[in-house]
Amino acid sequence: MKVDAGVFYRLGEKKKVKDVKVNVSTFKTKVDVETSSGRYLGTVDALGVNQILVDGTYKLQNSARGGLCYQSGTYDRQRDGIGTYNSVGVFAGFVRESKVHIDVALKDRMTKSAQYVRMSAVIVFFPVANSDISPLGEISRLGFRAGAQGSLPGMKNFLNAMAPKVEIGYHVLNGSYFQLGFGYNIYKS
Repeated sequence: MKVDAGVFYRLGEKKKVKDVKVNVSTFKTKVDVETSSGRYLGTVDALGVNQILVDGTYKLQNSARGGLCYQSGTYDRQRDGIGTYNSVGVFAGFVRESKVHIDVALKDRMTKSAQYVRMSAVIVFFPVANSDISPLGEISRLGFRAGAQGSLPGMKNFLNAMAPKVEIGYHVLNGSYFQLGFGYNIYKS
């Protein structure tokens, strides 16, 4: 089990205008396929996308983040066997968010492009880190987490409803880790 409880404090916000690709229509086409050495393999059916570029306002936000985290589970201490652990940590770090959302009226229909990316990095201090395997030995009380989550523009599949997340880190009892996950947005403003 892994539970985080935290707060954000917005440090600042900037807006800048950039070109944003908006999908207008899709079409079926044939694509030639070659190997990396240039040998022709034939053609395959593909789906193409017609896009236009429009001015979009990107909102960039920087925030400080802090809170408490709790984690419990099992882990393998090689020679000592498999055991359970509990840890409580205090974390602090920074978050950077980039957002853009554009609605475009084309003839008699609306099309849109939306993008959201959140990148974060935190340092975690673990005052409580214990296990049922003893002796626990010498452990560092400092860990870290860094990751990103968001959605990309123009995606017309299940990823539109999901929020992909990637995270790397170091936990004082488990060591280094890499996580990939999907969450569902309950509310979008």
